[in-house]
Amino acid sequence: MTTPINRLLENNRRWATARTGRDTGYFPRRASGPPPKYLFMGCSDLAVPAAGHGKYWRTTNVANLVMNSDTSLLDVRQYVVQDCGIQDIVACDHYGCGGVAGVTSNQQHGCLITG
Repeated sequence: MTTPINRLLENNRRWATARTGRDTGYFPRRASGPPPKYLFMGCSDLAVPAAGHGKYWRTTNVANLVMNSDTSLLDVRQYVVQDCGIQDIVACDHYGCGGVAGVTSNQQHGCLITG
């Protein structure tokens, strides 16, 4: 029986095989190339901008919230600034963000503490 996760993994294998079929050096170049110069911080459901692979670091969370308790986000930010020498941080959200609506609704929504 094919499960959703198995389909996801198989699609990933197919993509990697097709990618290396067109360009055998793709993955080694990606692993050894210079690090990206930008950090893109966006909402989890925001589409990725068309900048191409390896052009930027990316981190996302619900409503693009930056909180001092989010150690994952803080680790990403510290790593790319201290160790990778990024040039800019782009914080981007979108119209009609459900996470922002939840935060501003003065109600409890899971871990989104409001009011």
